[in-house]
Amino acid sequence: MRDHVTWSDPYRMFGLLCKLCQTPISWYSSGPAQKFILRQIKAMDNSAMVAATSHDNYDLDVTLLVLYGHILFTSTSYAYALRKFIFSFAARVCLSQ
Repeated sequence: MRDHVTWSDPYRMFGLLCKLCQTPISWYSSGPAQKFILRQIKAMDNSAMVAATSHDNYDLDVTLLVLYGHILFTSTSYAYALRKFIFSFAARVCLSQ
């Protein structure tokens, strides 16, 4: 996750492990997990901005956005979670065209 920010497989594995393990929900929505995923989103946004200024194509990682939306939802930040879900849906629609 740290070395290859643009790969979505580690984020899928993180989500799967959090779903399969019988840990309390507070571990999944803890502060360090939220900070790490938010840093990854910021790095992805910065890469997208650089690609936009140089007229390169850059795909947003929808999996990362949905994972962060789930983390926000489980930590009862419903308005922010809904915003991330809508943004990930819009990114998915734009990428499919």
